[in-house]
Amino acid sequence: MSALAPGEDVIVRGFGLAFIDLMILLTEGRGGRYETGPSGRLVYRPSGKEPRLFVGSRRGVPYRAKPEYPLRGERAKLPRFFGQDEIRALVSRSEPLDFRRDVWPLMAKDIGWGYYTELFTGHPDRVRFLAEGLRLREQNGRLHDLDVVGRPDTFTVPAALAAVTDRLGLAGTINSTFTEPYEVARRFTTLDHLSAGRAAGNVVTSWDAFTGENFRRGGFLTEDQRYSRARSFLDAASTLFDSWDAGAVLADKESGRFLAAPTAGAFSVHDEHFDISGRFAVPRQAGDLPGGRLRRGPGVRRRHRRRHLQPTHDFGSGPGIPRRREVPAAALRPQA
Repeated sequence: MSALAPGEDVIVRGFGLAFIDLMILLTEGRGGRYETGPSGRLVYRPSGKEPRLFVGSRRGVPYRAKPEYPLRGERAKLPRFFGQDEIRALVSRSEPLDFRRDVWPLMAKDIGWGYYTELFTGHPDRVRFLAEGLRLREQNGRLHDLDVVGRPDTFTVPAALAAVTDRLGLAGTINSTFTEPYEVARRFTTLDHLSAGRAAGNVVTSWDAFTGENFRRGGFLTEDQRYSRARSFLDAASTLFDSWDAGAVLADKESGRFLAAPTAGAFSVHDEHFDISGRFAVPRQAGDLPGGRLRRGPGVRRRHRRRHLQPTHDFGSGPGIPRRREVPAAALRPQA
C-alpha cells in the first residue's frame, strides 16, 4: 500500500469487517499514533501521511465488530453433537455427503448449544423462565395460590410473548412424567416457529401422587422409573425433531412438489416407556434443531432426590407486592 501517496483520495466500497483490515493496511506505519483522550478512550492522531478514505455502503454505517466480546456464562461443553464419533460416521459412508443434509444440521446443533448456554448462564436477565405446575400447590388441605393467574400452560404464555418480543429467549419447564413426547415436540416446534427460533425448555419430573391425581393414569412413578422415563422422553422428542431434514420442505410451485422426500417426518420409537411410530406433523426451521434447546433438569441428568418444599411465609407488603392467599382446598372441589 506504500504506492498510495499521503493525502491521496481512496474510494472504498463496503463498510464491513474487511474494511477494518483495509484501513489498517492503508494507515499503519505512516506515523500516526493513539493517545488517551480526556474521557479515557483512545484517540487516533494522524500524521498527515495517510491517504484520505471515502467509504460507502448500502447501510451507510459500519457493522458492529464483536471480536472482544467476553463470555460471561458457563463454558459450553463442545463439541456436543458434531464430535469425533459423528465425523467418523460421516466419513465411513459409502454415498457422497450432502453438506446441508448431513453436515450442517450437526453444526447448527453445536452452534445453538453454545449460543443458548451463553444466553441462559451469562445473561439470565434476558431470559424469562416459566415454571410449569400441573396442579395448584397444597399443604394441610389448603391451597397456596402464589401466582396471580394460577399455573398457566407452559407453551401458551411464551407463544403470546413471542408476538410482542423479538430479543428474549422463551423457556419453560416441561414435565416428562405426565406428558407425551409427540404432544410436547409438536407444541415446542410450533412455538419455535412462532418465536423465530427463540424457544427453549427445561425437562423435569414429578414425584408425587398429588399431581398424578389430575391425570387419568393417576398415582406416581418411582424414582428410577421417572428418571428412566425422562431420558426416554428426551430421546423420543429428539427423534421427532430429527425426522425432518433441513431441506425436507421444497415448496416448489413450478414442479408442484412440497416435500423433497416422501418419508419426511417418519419416525419410530420403541423402548420400555414408549411404543410410537408415524409421521411428525411439524417441520423444523431450516438449519436448526430445536432438540438442542431442551435442557435436562438436575434430576434427569442424575439420580437426585429433592424435598418438596412449600413456602410458609408472606412475600411482604407494600405497593405492587402481592400477598399470598390461602384458600381451603375443598372450596375448589365439586361439592357432593
